Formats: sequence, C-alpha cells, structure tokens
Amino acid sequence: MTTILDIYNYIDGFAPFDTSMEFDNTGILIGDGKKEVKNVLLALDITGEVIEEAKESGAELIITHHPAIFNGIKSISENDLVYRLIKANIAVISAHTNLDLSQTFGVNTVLAEKLGLENPRFINEELPLVAGELKKPLYASEFESSVSHDLNNKRVRSNAVKINKIIKTVAVGGGACGEYGGIVADMNIDAFVTGELKHHEFLYLTEKNVLAIDAGHFYTENPVIEPLKERLSEKFGDVGFFVSKVCCSY
Repeated sequence: MTTILDIYNYIDGFAPFDTSMEFDNTGILIGDGKKEVKNVLLALDITGEVIEEAKESGAELIITHHPAIFNGIKSISENDLVYRLIKANIAVISAHTNLDLSQTFGVNTVLAEKLGLENPRFINEELPLVAGELKKPLYASEFESSVSHDLNNKRVRSNAVKINKIIKTVAVGGGACGEYGGIVADMNIDAFVTGELKHHEFLYLTEKNVLAIDAGHFYTENPVIEPLKERLSEKFGDVGFFVSKVCCSY
C-alpha cells in the first residue's frame, strides 16, 4: 500500500521541501497524508481542466510544480479550484522551488539535459540556475533555433539579431528567472535561457552581449514532468502515474 505521505517522503529525498524559498508554499497542500493512492496525475499547474482530467481517470492525488495554494485564502466558493479538489476528494502535493533547486534531479537539471548541455552544475546553492557547455559551439541564431526545436516552442523570443558571437557556455533557469540575468552576465556566460524575460532585462543582457532567450514559462518547466513520472513509477510499482494532457502554455 502506498500513501500520499510515502510519495511526499520520496520526493523529499531528492528535492527537500525545506529548501523551498521563503515566499513559496510546497508540500501536501490538500488532503490526508495517510490516504492510500492507486492513481496519480502529474501536471505543471492546477486548472479546472486538470481537475476534471483527474476525476475522469480516478486519480486520488495530483502532483504539481506550481502550488495549488499560493496566496492567502480569505474565502472559498464552489467555483474555486480548492473547493472543487476537496469536494472531489483529490489531494495535492506541490513541489515548486524545492524542485527548481534540486541538485540531483529537478526542473533546471532536466532543462539543461534537454538542451544538450555538458558538465551541468548549479551556479550556487541558493539560485535555481544551472550552467553548462554546448557540445558544439553555435552562432546565436543557431542556438535560438536549437532551443525552439528542443522545447517544441515556435514562439521563443530572443535578442539573437544583436548578439555577434559564438555561443559556448549557457545558463538555464526554468520559469521566471529573468531577475538573475545580471548574475549570468557577471559570470561571462554566453547565453541565458529562461521562461520569462522583461523588456528591461532584454535590454540589459543585450548591452552585456549575452544571448537572452525567453523560451516560455510552461515550455522551460514542463520538461521535468515526464521524467518525474518515470522516477515515481519505478519507486511505486503499485501506483499508476500519468502525465496530464492539458497544455497550460496559453
């Protein structure tokens, strides 16, 4: 018999929940840890469509990256996602920044592997940024095309037309990591791939001659979901794990 707490403890082994950033909300956010589970849905986000998908498949638990409960709740109506989850008796485990910061398996280690980086390593233990080298140096426009292909996103944004150098070293930060662009530039890294870059962040990185690629929040984080499912499936043979088919890339 596998319980919600068993799954929580296993995730905690490679992505400790106590390493989550202060602003975050992770762990068993809905449900009883002692509850037995037979079917588990994995998704980047909780949406109404994801809840219906879980109900149709008989999932007792949803594992998400983004927290099902993030900001303070002052009231709950029947249309709220939390209400719908509780009514359907579906528990939720959310592994957010602890999965970003995992040194052995997580969002950014998987993203680095997805983009073919060699010698991936965290810039430091406090930041969710992994750096590595390309197997073959590429022009800026070539690397942009490679990222677009590898992440299956045709709408990546970049400053490639203004970067006139060969790309050898790359830093990645899935999701909203644009604020760390200054750190990447100070380390003389050639390219920075993340999920969200603001206008001023693009301008700054261009001035520093760093190739900046905004590859989309969903597309830079969702690659971790399938490998996470595989890892959980290997550990808990009596549980059916499956990945949500709902795309939240809007």
